Amino acid sequence: EIDWVEIPGGEFIYQDGEQRTLPGFSMARYPVTNAQYQVFIDAGGYRGARQSLLKTVKNLWQGDDWWRGLERPEPETSHWPQANRPRTNVNWYEAMAFSRWLSKQLGYEVRLPNELEWERAARGRDRLQYPWGNAYESGRANINETWSNDRVGEWDLKQTTAVGVYPHGASSEGVLDLSGNVWEWCLNQYAH
Repeated sequence: EIDWVEIPGGEFIYQDGEQRTLPGFSMARYPVTNAQYQVFIDAGGYRGARQSLLKTVKNLWQGDDWWRGLERPEPETSHWPQANRPRTNVNWYEAMAFSRWLSKQLGYEVRLPNELEWERAARGRDRLQYPWGNAYESGRANINETWSNDRVGEWDLKQTTAVGVYPHGASSEGVLDLSGNVWEWCLNQYAH
């Protein structure tokens, strides 16, 4: 199951300080977990779904809707395969196919957030530097806090953690893991 968070529409301050406006949208509270992605794999997500043999030969193979126009790789194993950790080793095409497949399962459109939506969910309306405020605070996200001479903390776990382990790192809308843990895919590139 996916826990959806309603993000209210309206104006917000974007990265460069300009006002932007978005309609309301929903976003998953947590990154997709290994368990959630495994359902896609187990359901034949990389093979496509065969249609009933009672259909005409012309319509025999239409289950590739989620891969249409996408490069289909072989699925890779997640670096940290525990069920409640975020799925790793998924490229943009796989994320798109998973979203299309999930849409079909749920009966409504599920897609990656576009870059503006991701920024709005992560930074709130006021262009925060981090989901929780404008200064990094140790222990609010799974990042390498020791990577520079400025050391912002003492932690460098060198692995993902279960989704939601950092509740104090939630955005103002209640979305977690938007800073740290794993990189998230967006529908479009930043420049577009």
